[in-house]
Amino acid sequence: METPAQRQEKRLAKNAEEKRKKEQSKKREKKSLRYTVLMVPNNAHRVLQFHISFDFVIIATIVLIAAIGFTALYIADITMKNQDMQEIISQQEVAVSELEDQTTVLQAEIEDMEASLHEAKVTIDANKNLKQQEEEKQTEETKPTSLPVDNASALPSEYTEEKQYVEFTTGMGTRVLATADGVVKSIVQEADHPELGYIVTVDHGNSYSSVYMMPILPQVNEGDKVARGTTLFTVDQDNLKLAYKIMINDIPVDPMEVMKIDG
Repeated sequence: METPAQRQEKRLAKNAEEKRKKEQSKKREKKSLRYTVLMVPNNAHRVLQFHISFDFVIIATIVLIAAIGFTALYIADITMKNQDMQEIISQQEVAVSELEDQTTVLQAEIEDMEASLHEAKVTIDANKNLKQQEEEKQTEETKPTSLPVDNASALPSEYTEEKQYVEFTTGMGTRVLATADGVVKSIVQEADHPELGYIVTVDHGNSYSSVYMMPILPQVNEGDKVARGTTLFTVDQDNLKLAYKIMINDIPVDPMEVMKIDG
């Protein structure tokens, strides 16, 4: 006779066996689970039929999810790179704009400098021309081109290398004049040639000097500044000779080559 405990044990064993059989049955059903896919064309002449297992669906789903994930990551990476590239392009555009602004400013400064340089050049050229004119004027003023007498009764004698001067014949009241602006450099009384009398040398600057030799007392002193036409001697008798000499760098030259006889 079975005891209650034995009956209980048999019942538990029977339940466990039934549970095991159900699980095996479910596994068989799961393994045998298949999906049928029908493809029906528009003309419906032929129906295409495919059988897909459950495992294939699971794998395909996993692959699809993975592909979507990788695609999303790729798109996100491309998007971030595009954003970075766009930011770099924006920065470069800003830098280019700043460089263009700086170039415009520099170009304006260069144009201002060129204008200033042009004005400076014009001013320098004008000053140079003015200075040159003043120097030419000063040179002309200091060049002994005038006649040394205000009233000569005859043309001067011929210049020779022996005498190295020309002579003017003067009359009563004739004035011997400085032939250009300058300074009385020296007044010497010639003892060896008393017919020459006093020798007055006027330094005109600019390498020119003129020498006046008359046997009468001069009316200027050493160191006096004289202008063109200043009286150096006043003739007090007729037929006195003025010996006149011009020197350039202390070398005698023919006065007729320097003087302007026509005024």
